[in-house]
Amino acid sequence: MSSHDPLITLTNNLGRKNIINKELYEKEPDSIQTLRKIVRELQNDDPFNKCRQKLFEIGILKHDLIKIVEQYCDKLDVPDYQDENGRTTDDHKKEFNVVLRILLNLSQPTEECFRKSNEEEEGGDRNPEVIKAKRDCEIALREAKKAFISVSFWSVYQKRLFQIIESEQNAIEDEEDKENRREKKKDRDFDPKNANNDSDDENEDLNNTASTLSDDDDPYAYEDKQKEIRDRQLEFERMLTFLKNVLAINPPMSDQNICDGTETTHDKLIAVLYECQILKILVYLMQQDNFTQWALHILEIICLVFKHQDAKVLAKTNDDIEVAKNDDMVKKVDELSLLLENERRKKNENARTGATR
Repeated sequence: MSSHDPLITLTNNLGRKNIINKELYEKEPDSIQTLRKIVRELQNDDPFNKCRQKLFEIGILKHDLIKIVEQYCDKLDVPDYQDENGRTTDDHKKEFNVVLRILLNLSQPTEECFRKSNEEEEGGDRNPEVIKAKRDCEIALREAKKAFISVSFWSVYQKRLFQIIESEQNAIEDEEDKENRREKKKDRDFDPKNANNDSDDENEDLNNTASTLSDDDDPYAYEDKQKEIRDRQLEFERMLTFLKNVLAINPPMSDQNICDGTETTHDKLIAVLYECQILKILVYLMQQDNFTQWALHILEIICLVFKHQDAKVLAKTNDDIEVAKNDDMVKKVDELSLLLENERRKKNENARTGATR
């Protein structure tokens, strides 16, 4: 029995499918504690990432994590919410945050997971065991990309993303208001007519007044608010990084068997992101000066959205999506008509050849 089999126990403690309704996930009351234990297991994984392999093998992404987000984090944007089990809006936010940490870890590129093995194992990335483990993790990660094609999952993601952006905007406006109040207080307290060259103490008090909090702020409340801002910004960065990781996952092996013109897993994922208006939020963030510290993340996400697209086709695509759909439909009809015409011509040629014989 593998030394990491306790992970099976942990995932079983998260919850299970309802016997009658297979789409309904029954989460255990203490699932958030179990999720935190899984986070610690991933953080303490060995150089061969056996914990990661086991979680992919169990299917924790599809069967547990995504279900928890869809069904038990969907009220994170409802003020003063409380269900029959006593779970509030804050509980939904906390659970989403912990699940996000696991999703972020599991979705990171395979090379990043095995970076420490190059130093800790003899032979580094040339070690056959490391090569096999890396290959297994890469295949499992590619297959896991299909699990993210879920409108309900990305709808919850979009709600939280919008909520954080709105809170960040409000915090920036509040800070600007406080700065304006400090300037007004500074102008009111300092009167040039009564200024004295020897009043060093007054000048020092003036500088302190300009740099300290406004009178209506409590120092303890200020510290709590700063911690809230740091936590919110950290979660926002995790959400952007997670989205980037998901888009960067290589296509699963099954995509190699699809015909030209058929939607790939990546295309389906982009369609879901568009439907949930996440792409519109990214465009909005690109236009805002207040989010420049995350500009590189946003730029990478936009690049990954178009990574499987032909530049010539994109250049010819109409900005109006309805017109673009009609153009694509006309193109497919023309291609099909040409194909039928070629088949008809071949049949006629074969028929004439048979008659001459």
